[in-house]
Amino acid sequence: MLEADKKRKENIVEYLLFMFHTLDIIRSCQLNLEAIEKRVVNPTKPKPDEKVELMRWYSTLVETIESEGIEDRGIPEELKERIGELSYLHRVLTNVLQRKDYIELWEKALPNLVELEQKAGGAVQNPIELALNAVYGILVLRIKKQEISDETIAAVQTFTLMLAHLAKAYNELRDGTLRLPTTLDN
Repeated sequence: MLEADKKRKENIVEYLLFMFHTLDIIRSCQLNLEAIEKRVVNPTKPKPDEKVELMRWYSTLVETIESEGIEDRGIPEELKERIGELSYLHRVLTNVLQRKDYIELWEKALPNLVELEQKAGGAVQNPIELALNAVYGILVLRIKKQEISDETIAAVQTFTLMLAHLAKAYNELRDGTLRLPTTLDN
């Protein structure tokens, strides 16, 4: 089983972050499958059948990137749909189910999201996508071993906690265990 498939089944947020990173890797290889094979696949020393599966997966991603015209930036429609599902679930948890544990995390993250949205010039207005981008941005900075301020780390931690809770609720929804309460406070 591919790592992406495993992550998609276990934790949708980790899957999205993994895919953001994968897209960056593919773009750094200029969408060239030979470069991907040489720089990304071969160093992991996969078994022959695993290598075939990995190369098929990368090839499909490259085709998707090209067909959707996102060679330089952006994410495939499939990932946009997953983010849309998380956004919908966010609204259900806050407005319909009124899950207090989630609402508390949302309220802690909200001021940081508002500040981030202002810094981004309103380019991303979906708060879930904004939070995902922020968490991914921190991961990239850590990979590059760049300094990150304590304030930024604290802000992104609020996003991480909220997204972790959202990912858990996503699994509950997918597994059919997310239930409406017997009474609603609204």
